[in-house]
Amino acid sequence: MSDASTSIDDLLRHDDEPPPKPEREVSGLGWWVRTAFVATGLAAVAVFAFRLFGYGLSIPLALGTFMALLVLRRAVALVAAPAAVKVFVRRPAGEEDGNYNWAAGEDGLNAAVRRWENRLAWADREPDRFVRSPQPKLAQIVDERLRQRHGFTTTSDPMRARALLGDPLWTLLTKPPKRTPHFRDLTAIVSHLEKL
Repeated sequence: MSDASTSIDDLLRHDDEPPPKPEREVSGLGWWVRTAFVATGLAAVAVFAFRLFGYGLSIPLALGTFMALLVLRRAVALVAAPAAVKVFVRRPAGEEDGNYNWAAGEDGLNAAVRRWENRLAWADREPDRFVRSPQPKLAQIVDERLRQRHGFTTTSDPMRARALLGDPLWTLLTKPPKRTPHFRDLTAIVSHLEKL
């Protein structure tokens, strides 16, 4: 048997991603040198393209134009308004208008619960969908629970698994139901599963 146990908090913990590294800001002499090289390259390409088609273009004019454009681009970037940041304002407590935006401040647990609610709602309308989506996911959860708590799965030791799970849960996992299980049946099965 396995002594390792995992709590629901461990399974649902969300490690925050490290904040993105700020882009290294190039300024001063380094920026001017880089800009001069870029402007020189662009001017050379422009002069070559003009001469290829039989037109003349002054090299200092092309270099000055591209340098001015790059400096203008940098100046516009420096004075541009900062990117808009979404701010979620919490409404004062009291009467709700019924239009709560569930996606606005959603965490992982709410998203998982909503996915299960959607799967079960679809399965209620179309019984075949229960066999395709919620039933295999429920079987994966049961196998993981059995593996963690008892050291076996439904495929490795089906007799012990059936004895431990009980007939209602075993039947739900192994045979396609003729109808989608009722909410009360699913509640009883989940509570039995939590006791394992």
